[in-house]
Amino acid sequence: ILVVGVGEFLYLPFTFAEALENKGAEVWVQATPRSPIKEGGAIKHVREFAALTGEGYREYLYNVAPDHPYDRVVICGENPFDIPPGHALRDIPFLEQCLLETHEP
Repeated sequence: ILVVGVGEFLYLPFTFAEALENKGAEVWVQATPRSPIKEGGAIKHVREFAALTGEGYREYLYNVAPDHPYDRVVICGENPFDIPPGHALRDIPFLEQCLLETHEP
């Protein structure tokens, strides 16, 4: 399972991934940063797209090619988000969306 945090949202996706791992799943974690990295070396695939927050900047997802090895790819946000038609994330096989909200005391 690949757990992906939207933008800089990573703490709750990481704890979600940790909970899955504690139940016996094999889990990896990534985020969709604003920082571009050139394809090559360890970077085998680059996916560039409009930010899911709608804020107008570009985000990236690395090494999640159409033939990726994951059984599930769970993209997690802290606010409700839609992946619009034609968005580069729509091409990812086995993609699921997850909303992880923070609850302040």
